[in-house]
Amino acid sequence: MAEENSADVREESIPPPPPWAGERALERMVSAALRAPRAQVARAVADEIVIDLDDLDVDPRLLDLLRRHFHEDQVAIDRALSRYCGRYRSLSEYAVQVLEGEELPDWLWPYIDVDAIARDWAESGDLWVLDDADDARSGVHVFNA
Repeated sequence: MAEENSADVREESIPPPPPWAGERALERMVSAALRAPRAQVARAVADEIVIDLDDLDVDPRLLDLLRRHFHEDQVAIDRALSRYCGRYRSLSEYAVQVLEGEELPDWLWPYIDVDAIARDWAESGDLWVLDDADDARSGVHVFNA
């Protein structure tokens, strides 16, 4: 029987804080809810992916942006595509999508500063964005670091 490492697999159920616990309890709960090995797992999986651009239906505009960003470096472009999360109106929109997947309790949402979380992810280097402001719509392409 395989032994699971508790540091690698962590499932936590976060109950609502008791009324007497105060604001610090809420901070600890939000911190625990957002502390997930998701980024580490995504990095490990992305490192093993090899992309052949001929086999993909990649948005030509995205490819053009990546070619300009990486100065035609095909290895860097392939690596970026393997870590591509999608195109969003903003990094905050991406953060909302990720947080919705975490099944947070409804009572917790009013306390979450999604803009700050998105900003922290970008500033910490967990994610990076490529701005895409064309005439039809503006947005960002989001990538795992």
